[in-house]
Amino acid sequence: MATQTVVLITDDLDHSTDNVDTHHFALDGVEYEIDLSGQNAARLREALAPYVAAARRIPKRRATRQADAGTRNGRPADAPVRAF
Repeated sequence: MATQTVVLITDDLDHSTDNVDTHHFALDGVEYEIDLSGQNAARLREALAPYVAAARRIPKRRATRQADAGTRNGRPADAPVRAF
């Protein structure tokens, strides 16, 4: 037997299901995510336009290189830990 899963994204404001995308924004150091139809996304952009026009754009952060998963403090993970 086959199973089909359908994910239906609905607009968080008006609960419509046509042309809905997820949008991200941040304010006061808090990041938000909202699902909006094309019409409501346009309304959000229009409302934010004067603020965006006056704001300074922050460059994207470069991903920091994480330590190799097989190491611990620069030593191989299976290296013995010395007691002092």
